[in-house]
Amino acid sequence: MPSNQGCRFPAIIFRLLLCLLAFQVSAQAFAGETYYTDTDNEDNAGSGSADGDMDFRLGSGSAIYPIEFNIDVTDALPTTSAVLTINANDVDEEAGETDTVFMNGVELGRLSGENNVDNTTRFSVDPSIIQPGNNLVEITIADTSGTGTNWQLTVYWGQLLVDGGSEEDADTTAFSISN
Repeated sequence: MPSNQGCRFPAIIFRLLLCLLAFQVSAQAFAGETYYTDTDNEDNAGSGSADGDMDFRLGSGSAIYPIEFNIDVTDALPTTSAVLTINANDVDEEAGETDTVFMNGVELGRLSGENNVDNTTRFSVDPSIIQPGNNLVEITIADTSGTGTNWQLTVYWGQLLVDGGSEEDADTTAFSISN
């Protein structure tokens, strides 16, 4: 009785190996990246020189206003998602301070937070606005209370997660703050 059992086993192994290879290639294609800066690296003229507006209490009346910095995207551009996270202090949103965040000229939203407290705000970013190289983040400060208050805040850092971010570099699904 003829049998093709000898050919069947290698065919199953071949298909299994193809599936594993396809999984590995797709995992590499969607590997995320994390980009972070806590250093001022841009000025109002866009020259790429620091003007001292990060990690510094700044209001709209300052000569170095608005707050701006670049996040340098050095690897693959996002294919599915991008999230910008900004850590700042003294965001008085309930009292009438409006701190609007832009990335590459596109408004993302407003910082959220409280008076004299460190706050972290996350923004979903349309992946199509992320470009290779420098991506300009700009934060403007406005008074919406009608009192004419010169609101001020301090921006400590910005982080861009591309396609979920890199596991080795960051995890923003959970965090804790301790003194």
